[in-house]
Amino acid sequence: MQPLFIWNGFHRGDIIMTRPIVRQVLNDFDIKVTVGCYRNHAYLFDDLGVDVISSSYDDNDAGLGPLDLSYLCPADHVAINTWVGNYLDLLPPSWPTMIRAFNRQASERDHPVRLHNRGVPNIDFRFINVSVLPNAVYVENGMVRSSHSRFQFDMQRISADFPELNFYCTSDPLYHGRNLFDCSKLNLVELASVSNRCVALVGKGSGPFVCTLTTANRHKPRAIMNFHDPRGTLDDDEFTFWDYPESPLQYLDTYEDLHFFLTKVASRDKLVLV
Repeated sequence: MQPLFIWNGFHRGDIIMTRPIVRQVLNDFDIKVTVGCYRNHAYLFDDLGVDVISSSYDDNDAGLGPLDLSYLCPADHVAINTWVGNYLDLLPPSWPTMIRAFNRQASERDHPVRLHNRGVPNIDFRFINVSVLPNAVYVENGMVRSSHSRFQFDMQRISADFPELNFYCTSDPLYHGRNLFDCSKLNLVELASVSNRCVALVGKGSGPFVCTLTTANRHKPRAIMNFHDPRGTLDDDEFTFWDYPESPLQYLDTYEDLHFFLTKVASRDKLVLV
């Protein structure tokens, strides 16, 4: 069977979602897989046992749109683009739409590989040992590049309102509180490990939130803020985030919503993950 060159030229969240596609291809077929990516994303695939070909560009060079990385495809491979944005009827990005996008790409290129949806997988990374205090909450507080959330986290206010919780922020919290921790220097694999040791997760749905879709976090309290279709083609109840039947994810809009969510988290028996 002809080898596959699997690539995604959009942003970090979409690229992370490519990992379970690669895993399922490797699990279901005896086939060589090579992954193409931006130069600053090669580490996201280095534990999967596949060859990785990196572009001379990083994802910041892509601006708001995707770059075509198919030029990296070896001559004997078939290039498969996993970005669901290639098909307007496949939004939002989710496991079922990822499967359908992959299968369409394979069909269009006359490759016999087809994937089947056997349940929404986790996106686990290799283990990284990180130190996190008890009663920690993971906060994806940075800017989003696809305009799917307009919410702004006021970490000073959150810190003061919930002194019993420790907040691990994916971007600079812009305030120095004893219960605020700046994780902006960590990469996505390290952030995933931080999230695994938190009791709850809140964010906006970009790469630093996608990397928390791990086995350890599958049933934890989690919330996504002001999540909507930036193209305006889907209603809010249709624009969901990596949905699965038992998902605890809550879709919130205001600080009052977030305050109520964190109040419930703070009232639970404290969980220390080691």
